[in-house]
Amino acid sequence: MEQGNRKSFFVNFICIIGILGSFAVFSLVLANVGVRVYKNIVLENTDNYKLRTSLAYVTTKVRQMDEEGKVYIDKREGIDMLVMGHVIDDVEYETLIYYDEGKLYETLQEKGSELHLLHNGEENEIMEVNAFTMQEKSNNLLIFTAKDSKGNEESITLNVRTRR
Repeated sequence: MEQGNRKSFFVNFICIIGILGSFAVFSLVLANVGVRVYKNIVLENTDNYKLRTSLAYVTTKVRQMDEEGKVYIDKREGIDMLVMGHVIDDVEYETLIYYDEGKLYETLQEKGSELHLLHNGEENEIMEVNAFTMQEKSNNLLIFTAKDSKGNEESITLNVRTRR
C-alpha cells in the first residue's frame, strides 16, 4: 500500500510540475509576443508623429507669416525652400524652411544675403523625415508632402490667404 501511495504522489508531483512548467513557458511566450507588438506600435507611432508634426510645423509657420507677397516656394542652390519674409526693426528678413540630407531645417537670414546652409549643428534642425517635398500649384496654393521610411505619406494643401 505504501508503494502505491509513493507512486501516486510521484505521478501527482510530476503532473503539477508539468502544469507549472507549461504555464511558465506559455507566459514567457505571451510576454515575448506582447513586447514585439508593443515595440511595433511605438515605432509606428513615432513615424506617424514625425510625418504629422513636420507638416503641422510648416503649416503653423505659413499661417503665422502669411502676409501679402511674403510666402512662396523658391529654388535656391538646387533645393526647394519655403520662403517667408518679414520685417524686424525696419530690416527685411527671410525665414527659410527646407529639406536636405534627411532632415527638415529652418534658418533666418537677412533678405538678399548669401545663403548659408549650415548642417553642422542642431540649431536650425527641425526634425528628421525620410522625404519632404514642397510644391506651389497656383499663385496661392502650397502643397507639402512628408514621407517616412516605410513609404507612408502624408500631405497637406494650404491656401495662402494673401497672394504674391
